[in-house]
Amino acid sequence: KFGEEDTNNDRITIEWTNTPDGAAKTFRREWFQGDGMVRRKNLPIEYNP
Repeated sequence: KFGEEDTNNDRITIEWTNTPDGAAKTFRREWFQGDGMVRRKNLPIEYNP
């Protein structure tokens, strides 16, 4: 039946890495290829009834 799946754990996860302090406005791939800290935010999805 449609609509009977468990959606309590549905989430969107966003991951990002901050650029180094004093970084130029031009993108550099090297900023994201090292062992820098990856930040993560989990957003629960709330469905309309």
